[in-house]
Amino acid sequence: MLVDLATHLPIHWHYHPDQRTNEKTITQRWLAQLPLGGLLVFDLGLFSFPLFDAFTETGKYFLTRLRAKTAYRT
Repeated sequence: MLVDLATHLPIHWHYHPDQRTNEKTITQRWLAQLPLGGLLVFDLGLFSFPLFDAFTETGKYFLTRLRAKTAYRT
């Protein structure tokens, strides 16, 4: 479910009858529902560099924690 952080009201929701379905299968739909310049906050279950690239390429933003074993340079 996408929820507006300011109002706490739902914006859009997706349902899949198979409870074993991973959220990564519907991230493209979430990205399409997010407005330009929008921010999506999610947990480490969606940590995916291709997903991060998709946000950058479409002018949208994300906030998540960094996995402990992620290598990076500043």
